[in-house]
Amino acid sequence: WYKPISHMGYGMSDYQNNLGIDYYLNLINMRLIENLSQINNFYLLDANKYFLNVKKIYNNKMWYTTKTPYSLDVIKKVKRDIDSSIEGLLGKSRRLIVLDLDNTLWGGILGDVGWEGVKIGGHDYLGEAFAEFQKVLKSLTNRGLLLAIASKNYEDVALEAIEKNPEMILKKDDFSSWKINWQDKAQNIVDITKDVNLGLSSVIFIDDNQAERARVAEALPDVFVPDWPENPVDYKEALLLLDCFNTPSVTKEDRQRSKMFVQNRERKDLSSMLSHNDWLKSIEMIVEIEKFNSTNSSRTVQLLNKTNQFNLATRRMSESEFADWNEQTNNEMFTFKVKDKFGDLGLTGVISFSIDDTNMIISDFIMSCRVMGREIERLMLGYIISKAQEIGLKQVIAKYIKTDRNKPMYEFLNNSGFEKDGDIYSWSCDKTYEIPSFITLQEAL
Repeated sequence: WYKPISHMGYGMSDYQNNLGIDYYLNLINMRLIENLSQINNFYLLDANKYFLNVKKIYNNKMWYTTKTPYSLDVIKKVKRDIDSSIEGLLGKSRRLIVLDLDNTLWGGILGDVGWEGVKIGGHDYLGEAFAEFQKVLKSLTNRGLLLAIASKNYEDVALEAIEKNPEMILKKDDFSSWKINWQDKAQNIVDITKDVNLGLSSVIFIDDNQAERARVAEALPDVFVPDWPENPVDYKEALLLLDCFNTPSVTKEDRQRSKMFVQNRERKDLSSMLSHNDWLKSIEMIVEIEKFNSTNSSRTVQLLNKTNQFNLATRRMSESEFADWNEQTNNEMFTFKVKDKFGDLGLTGVISFSIDDTNMIISDFIMSCRVMGREIERLMLGYIISKAQEIGLKQVIAKYIKTDRNKPMYEFLNNSGFEKDGDIYSWSCDKTYEIPSFITLQEAL
C-alpha cells in the first residue's frame, strides 16, 4: 500500500508514531511482507515504482467516469512488470549480457589511446559514468547473470586494458566468454552462446554503435537488443530500467555462476592436453547425492524450469507444486551436486520417480548442460537403478517426451543400454548398471 503523492497527510509529521498515514502504511507493508514471506511461490511487487518517471500519474476524468484512477502510462508500466514477472517464473529471463568495449564499457577507442588513455573512473565525469555502469554490471553477476564480450579489437590489447587499468571495475574473471576479433558480431554472439551452453533467447546485446545493434537484431531476432543512450551518463540508468532479468529466486549456484565459468576455462585448458578419458580421471570429480528438501528446493525447481537440453519430460512446476508432488506416497526425488579439483559446480542434476508394485517410473531426469559429457548422467542413472534393486523392484522405466531442444537427452537414452520400445526406455533390475569408477559418490541422505 502507498499514499498518493497528491495526499499531503500530516506533512513533516507524517512519520510520527501513532499519527501519520505514512507511518502506518509502512508498518502495514512490513507486516504484509513478513507474513507473505512464509508462503512459497508468493511474490510481492512494489507498486511505487509504477509512478516513477511518469509525467501524469492520475487521470481525474478516468476516475470520475470509470473509477480507474491511473493514467495509461502507469497502466502500461504495471503490465510490463507483470509480464516480466511471468517470464521470470517461466524461466524465460535473460541470463547473458554481451557487451561491446569501446565507448560501451569505457570511453574512447582503445586502439587509438591505449589502455592508459581510455576514460574509466578518475575525476572525469564520463570516466565516472563508465565506472558506475560497470559497477551495476558487476552487481548483476551476483544475481546469476553472465557477462561476455563481443568487440572489434585485438584480443591481447583488450585483455591487457581490462587487467592493467586500475580504474577498471570489471576484470577478466568477470566474463564467462569473449570474442575479441574483427569478425561479424552476430557470429561472435552465436559462438559465445555455445561456450556457455545458453540459447540466443537468453541473450541481451549492448553496444553504443547503432549499426552493430541493427546488424545483430536483424541476424539474431531471438537476441534482445535494447535501444541504447547516446550519452554515457545515461548508461547506468538505462541498464537499471531493463525489466528482462526477473527471477523468482537467487540461489547459491546463481551467485557463483561467473566463478564457475572461470573454473570451466581452466578445465578446458587441461582437457586440451589430455585425452577425454584421462581428463575425466584427472579432475577428481565428486558427486554428492541428497534428497529433495527445503534447503535445496529453490535450486532444484530452478533447474527443473530452466533446463531444456538434458531433460526427460520438460515438466514445469512451481516450488510449492514440486514439494506437494514429493510428499505424495511412493514419490521421491534425489539431487546431485558436483565438484572437482577446480571448484564447486553446485546442484547440477535431479531425478524424481514414482514407485508402483513392481516398477520405478522416472518422472524427471534433468542435468545442467555445464556438466554434460562427464559421465555424471550415467552415475545418476546407475544410482537410482541400485535404489530400485535394493527395494526389490523389477524394472526402471523412463518415458521420453520430445521437445525442440531436448535432443541430448534422446541421444543419451539411446546409448544408455536401456531397452527401447517407442518412446519408452526400460532396464531390468536383475542386471547391474555400471557406473564410472573415476567419480567419487557421497550420500548425504
